[in-house]
Amino acid sequence: MENYEVLEHLTTGSFGKVCKIRRKSDGKVLVWKELYYGTMTEKEKQQLVSEVNILRELRHPNIVRYYDRIIDKQNQKIWIVQEYCEGGDMSQVIKKLRKDKELLPEEVIWKFFMQVVLALHEIHKRKEGKILHRDIKPANVFVDSSNNVKLGDFGLSKILTDESGFACTKVGTPYYMSPEQLDDNKYNEKSDVWACGCFLYEMCTLNPPFEASNQLSLALKIRNGKYENIPSVYSSELQRVIQWILTKDMNERPSVDELLNIPEISMRLREKRLKECKSMLKKKEEDCKKKVENLESLEAELRARESELKAKEQKLLEQEKRLKDLEEQNKSNILNNYKSESREENSYNGLNGLNGLRNRYNIGNYSKNYQSPPVENTFDRNYTRYGKPSRTTLESMDMNSGMRYRRQQSNKSDEANSTLNDNYYNMEINTILKNMDKIAGHSAYPKELDIKEGYGPDSSDKENVEN
Repeated sequence: MENYEVLEHLTTGSFGKVCKIRRKSDGKVLVWKELYYGTMTEKEKQQLVSEVNILRELRHPNIVRYYDRIIDKQNQKIWIVQEYCEGGDMSQVIKKLRKDKELLPEEVIWKFFMQVVLALHEIHKRKEGKILHRDIKPANVFVDSSNNVKLGDFGLSKILTDESGFACTKVGTPYYMSPEQLDDNKYNEKSDVWACGCFLYEMCTLNPPFEASNQLSLALKIRNGKYENIPSVYSSELQRVIQWILTKDMNERPSVDELLNIPEISMRLREKRLKECKSMLKKKEEDCKKKVENLESLEAELRARESELKAKEQKLLEQEKRLKDLEEQNKSNILNNYKSESREENSYNGLNGLNGLRNRYNIGNYSKNYQSPPVENTFDRNYTRYGKPSRTTLESMDMNSGMRYRRQQSNKSDEANSTLNDNYYNMEINTILKNMDKIAGHSAYPKELDIKEGYGPDSSDKENVEN
């Protein structure tokens, strides 16, 4: 109860009242039928339960929709929440037309009749078991805000199983009962078709087809099947359909399928389906437009992101190129420094440097490495001062004195160093070549010292060495 708000009281019946309400969750306007079942008989209670169960299963545009039920066992009340139809029921519409002395247009009559037949088709052709409404009349046909009618009030409805296929209970409003119901015979869905014909006749004449002052006279008129013709403003086709429906023999009475094949109804059904298809296509077209717009916006977003990524990629490529250039430059600097250091190292490498010079000028290689004794750098001084050195002087000379001399001059500029080194190389090579024979025969060198043939000391040099 707390989920709904009562807006207006509409009508009052024998067992309760009908109120317009609003659902608080979404603000939807509905109605509920309040029923007090404390004074109901067991049969009436069963009919109430049957109505609720039937309404819960029905979903059709021309049937009043069921939403909820609320039971108050303490107060023995039940509220059935249903769809709200703003136009009221057809009995109110007919009363207003009768008061204003107006008639419904034939187009509207065909439309309302077609919609009631569609509702009957829905309940008569159910796979779970056909449903007999058993109380079709203007008061149970409701008009919604779009001027469409919906069949409601299934309080007297009954579900027929495939085994029986007939009902026996005499229920309904006497004005709209079929002859087989009045005679207490078995009846089926054709009784609903009879009541639908009475509803069609009343929409044309604004009165039921059979009227009497008492129930006995009414039953006689219904059994005779005599009634007045509809006004001449309506077509003969409408008159013929009424006569076909109000046939006393239910076996000759049309079914809902045959009613839907009536030209006036089938034509309107095709128009209705075309309108539904158009509305569906329009809705799909709008959905497609929205999807296209969404896709275009996504595409634009993707293009923007692609441009942004390309810019970032270009920036990364430029940074990578700069890094490669810096790396190449660093490699070049390291290589140049390495070459320079290697050149200086080879220049100051002592005997290894001498061997390198000997290899450069095709001087023979010694079979064993020679390491000169650590003596004072007096080779150049003694040689230039005293001429040919003595045995003792040669022993104290250091073959690496030239190298030490170069190292002493390494603090000079690169250009001066380069010139000095070249000059000293030439001087050193000439000196070594001239004195190689003397150095090789001196006792300060190992006996195993091997000099290639063609570079050894001659006999005159040996004599000088011995002296």
